[in-house]
Parts: sequence; C-alpha cells; structure tokens
Amino acid sequence: MAPIVRLNLKWIGFILGVLIFINISLLFTTWFSQLYSAELYQSNQFLFLLLQQTDLSLENVLAAWYSSMLLLSVSLVSILCFFSHRPASALWLKNKSGFGWLFFSLSFGALSFSELGSLHETIGDIVLFSSSGGKYGWYVFYFLIGCIGLFMLLFTWIHLRQSTSGLFFATLSVLFFISVPVQEVFEFEFWKAGERPVSYLLLEEGSELFGSLSMLVATMIYFIQSAEKQPQTLPASRVEVRLSVNTGRVFTYIGLVLLAMGFLMLSFSFTTRSHSLSDDQSGIAKNWFPSVVAFVSFVYGAYQVSRKKNTVLYGLMSFLCLFLSVYYGSNWYVFPFLHSGSIKSLLLLSIIGGISVYLSYVFYRNQTNSLQRIPILFFLFSLLISLLTWQTYAAEFGFLSFSSLLVSQLSYNHFTKKSAINTKKLKPKFT
Repeated sequence: MAPIVRLNLKWIGFILGVLIFINISLLFTTWFSQLYSAELYQSNQFLFLLLQQTDLSLENVLAAWYSSMLLLSVSLVSILCFFSHRPASALWLKNKSGFGWLFFSLSFGALSFSELGSLHETIGDIVLFSSSGGKYGWYVFYFLIGCIGLFMLLFTWIHLRQSTSGLFFATLSVLFFISVPVQEVFEFEFWKAGERPVSYLLLEEGSELFGSLSMLVATMIYFIQSAEKQPQTLPASRVEVRLSVNTGRVFTYIGLVLLAMGFLMLSFSFTTRSHSLSDDQSGIAKNWFPSVVAFVSFVYGAYQVSRKKNTVLYGLMSFLCLFLSVYYGSNWYVFPFLHSGSIKSLLLLSIIGGISVYLSYVFYRNQTNSLQRIPILFFLFSLLISLLTWQTYAAEFGFLSFSSLLVSQLSYNHFTKKSAINTKKLKPKFT
C-alpha cells in the first residue's frame, strides 16, 4: 500500500506568503537589534530579551531555530520528491539522477544541523580541512561548497528545465548560497579591522534565508508537478501524489533515521560541556535532535488539520509540537523563569502538561492494540521528565518523547487505513 500525499494549493500559497513576511521581519528586527539593543538593555530588559530572540546574528535564539527549520523543510520536501520520482525514460542519466534528491535532502539536513550547532562557523578549522595548513583549510571547504553548488545547478537543470518557475527559483537559491562564502570573506576583513557593518550582516543573513526559501519553492514546484503524471480525483485547488514506496518500508526508513539520530545525539551529549548550555555565542548541537523530531511531528499534525481531520485534536498537537520544537531549538529550557516557581511559569508548564496529558489520553484511547499504546506512554512520561529535569537531560528525553509520538501517529494512521481496506474487501457483495 503506497502512501498518498494530498495538498491544498491555497494553503501552500498562504504558507509561502507567511514565510516571506517572517524573513523580512527577522531582517528588520536584526537591523534594529544591532543598532539599538544596547540602549534597550538599559531601559527595558524584557524587550531587550525579546529582541534578542529575533536577532539572526545570535545563537540559541528563535531566529536561529527558524533558519534551521527552513533548511530542514527543504530536506523534507526533497525526500518527497525522491519518492514521487517515477522514471519514464530509458535514458540512464534521467533514471539514475533521481537519487540526487537524497543528496539534496542530506545536504540541507546537514545545513539545518549546522545552523543550530554552529558548525559552519568553525568547520574550516577542523582537522579534516585544517590539515591543508592555516587559512587554506577554509579554502578547501569553500571549494567543496562550490562543487556542491555546481552539482545542484546541474541537477535542477535536469529535473526542472521544463518548468521555468522551478528552474528560476532553484538557480536563484544556488546563487544565494554560493554568494555567502564570498560575503564572509569581505566580512572577515572588516571584522579584523574592528568593525562589522550591519549591511554586510543583513546581506549574508538575507541570502541564507531567501536562498532556503527559494529552494523550498523550487522543490515544492517539482513535487506538485509530479502529480500531473498521475490521475487526479480532487478539485483543481488540490492535488494528490502517490509515493512510489511501500508504507512498511516508510516505517523501516523512519526507524533507522531515528535510531541514527539517537546515537548521534548521545555522542554530542557526552561531548557538550554543561556550562555551554547558557552560552549564546555558540550553538548547541544536541538541541537540534529533539527540535527536529518535534518539528516533523508539527508538520504531520498541521497536515492533518489541512485535511480537516480531527481539527481540534491535531490543532492542539501542532501547537504543542511547534512550541516545544522552539523550546528545545532555542535553548529555552535553560531559562530560570520556566523553573522559578512563579505563577506565570507554573501556569505555562500546566498548560503544556495539560495538553500533553489530553493528547496522550485521546491517542491512547484510539489505539486498539496494546503494543501500539506503548509509544503513547513513552511520549507522555518522557516529556514530563524532560520538562521537570530542566538542564540535565531535557534535550535527551525530549527527543525520546517526540520520537515516540511520531511513531505512534504514523503507525495509527497506517493500521487504521489498512483495517479500513481489509473491511472493505470482506464486505459482501450483493447481485
């Protein structure tokens, strides 16, 4: 049984409009923060902290989380493009090049990880590149970036050349990303001179944001156009794409990915120093893992809402997953306010805990198989431990919690459809 993705084109257009607005807003708040944050710190510390969360030049803040999840969105859509790729030609290049979508997915997934973990700031200095000698390690890294950019241009031309708009956005994205290392060279020269022009900062951050958004548009165009090769039963404002993969294999792939992420997270957990949890100058790599799984769970919940399926239930799930994705990705779990015991902090934790208990109760009740109920219990108890342990193991238990939630929801959706199909097959036919 192959999964089918049904999309509302009006919803997609609305979401892209919101993303454009957020990009422009973050550039504006970054500019404002660079110029007036010192004055605001003296007059109103609450607004100062709020403004810091929207400053693209800082780490472990809301703006860094948004930039990372925008890159991750490209990675997720690239996976859908790979599974929707149905080679119709006998040409080897056209048939085999579809696997390039996996390279796209891995590349943007790595960029998303780098954005939260600050690896892009120091990767040129690691042993692999620095062995070239001094600053030349960065040149080796930039050369690899150029090769990847060339591959992306060639790949997008092969797959999107029949779509003028898709090819335009893909080319624009590659040009944005390739320009970033060049901009950093000029910015570094100004930094050595003791200054960092705000215009260069905004140009670099804007290139990254709109480069990600342009590639997201390009991949979405390809995915939507793949629906034209398949029979459609929906109105013109909606499309459905049947993925060329068995649902059982999807579970296997997701399980392997979560397992690999779990091992990677443990390795970063052991190497992350405890005092770096409150450091806003360097990203925290292990925060990426629970943030990503919570974000993917948010996307799943929002997708169910767009299909008008249990709107209230999946709406609450989307809200919870989105908030906690920001909570982990922005390193909010180290804020003393959330664990100060004040009325506001207790109210916030009560709301999060109440929604979690309600969702767990409904999902647990809907599951008929006792084995399928186990991930629901893991989700609830792991999340409560994550919220209560504060800095100690918050990210680790958060990852375990949302991994369990994602597995439970995908399994519930799969077995519900499978049961409905079997019931339909067993239904007697009257002549």
